[in-house]
Amino acid sequence: MGLGNIIIGAVLMAAFVVPFVLSGRNSKKRKNKMLLSLRAIANQHNSSVSIHEFCGDFVIGMDELKNFVFFHKKSEGKELTNFIDLSEIKNCRAHILRRDAVKGADKMIDKLDLSFTPHDKTKKVIDLEFYNTDVSSVLIGELQVVEKWAKLVTDRLTQQNKLNRAS
Repeated sequence: MGLGNIIIGAVLMAAFVVPFVLSGRNSKKRKNKMLLSLRAIANQHNSSVSIHEFCGDFVIGMDELKNFVFFHKKSEGKELTNFIDLSEIKNCRAHILRRDAVKGADKMIDKLDLSFTPHDKTKKVIDLEFYNTDVSSVLIGELQVVEKWAKLVTDRLTQQNKLNRAS
């Protein structure tokens, strides 16, 4: 009876543990592929990724020496990559589109973008889409990531402007 209980216990434990191990392994592989894509974008611009962050179906990174931002997103079989030269950018902000969910309740977030406004007014604003309710129904940290990167890039732009004024 003791050996039978041990075998049953081992089988049950394996049945519960294996899905978590496989999920973790798949997540790591997916992140590695996304980081490779981000680094490929950087390499195309003779650059490197010095800092990066994953969230959901995207990865964002920056070359702190050359002041470039890189973005890679893969969702529903579509891949989107973007490169932004911060020397051409006037400002950066988190753009949060909200709507009323239920009367009297907090507003729901419909869309989150990191918006880059160029110095050249003839060029369009560049929006990096972090979240869209049409694609995903649950926020999993995108709000915090978009706010963090808006601050990070804004600080970088402020530094860049101080250096330009000093020279």
